[in-house]
Amino acid sequence: VVRVAVKRSGMLGSPLRADRVQEIAKSIKRWYVRNGYVLHSVTGATLKTDSATAEIEVDEPVVSSHPVDITIFKEMVVDEEGKLLTFRQYLEGQAAKKSFRHDRIEKKDLNTTFVQTAGRTKSSKVARALKLQPGSPFQWNNARWEKIAASGIFSKVLRISPHRMNDGTVQLQVYATEPPPRHLEYGLGKSLYTGSWEGEVDFEHQNLFGGGEMIGLMVRRGTKDVEPSVRVRFSDDRFGLEGGFDFELFSDFLGDSSSPSVESGGDSPNGDLCFRK
Repeated sequence: VVRVAVKRSGMLGSPLRADRVQEIAKSIKRWYVRNGYVLHSVTGATLKTDSATAEIEVDEPVVSSHPVDITIFKEMVVDEEGKLLTFRQYLEGQAAKKSFRHDRIEKKDLNTTFVQTAGRTKSSKVARALKLQPGSPFQWNNARWEKIAASGIFSKVLRISPHRMNDGTVQLQVYATEPPPRHLEYGLGKSLYTGSWEGEVDFEHQNLFGGGEMIGLMVRRGTKDVEPSVRVRFSDDRFGLEGGFDFELFSDFLGDSSSPSVESGGDSPNGDLCFRK
């Protein structure tokens, strides 16, 4: 990099001038920014006329021993009395008061604030995805961060910035909110045909170990099924980056003895395991 910068400045074989040294410094700085070294800088230059050389001083901070720090917040509603409430609590309070148009209240129209809370996302997994290793030069990769931000572990990123620590190292600080990780959908009923329960239950956890890992369990039972069909799925796509995988384990009920697709002549479950990388 320095060799190319010197060649472009035209300093080799020419009189030693300050403007050419400044051009070298600008070339080095442009290379830093282009390659993600956003905190690296040229701090000074010294001309030595006795040896006809120029000394360039640079500052290249390294990653902290704790590369990423994530602070999670939740958005709370500030009611008319100054109390902090969740959006659901606020709606329930307005419904109890029978406030005008309480059923059409939207969060964007309310006075809200962010309160720090515990989070699930692990900073070590985000640091690994960004390839930020303690002691290595701090290098920002925007493409990798965009995939992390779009993975669904954060519902809103309030701020992200590299922070210079007291020891001179750099820590990436993230302030964000997280969506609810657990989701449950179900529909159950009792069959008038057989008198047995039927329906479907689908549970999913979308941030199991703090790195966007997803585990799901689905149980379904049809009207004529003697046994329920069960599916367990797990995936870790590593924020959409390299090394992701997913697998599914299932046991499906194939039907009753009247079904022509079952050659055994009786009810039978079918099990299998699928693995994809």
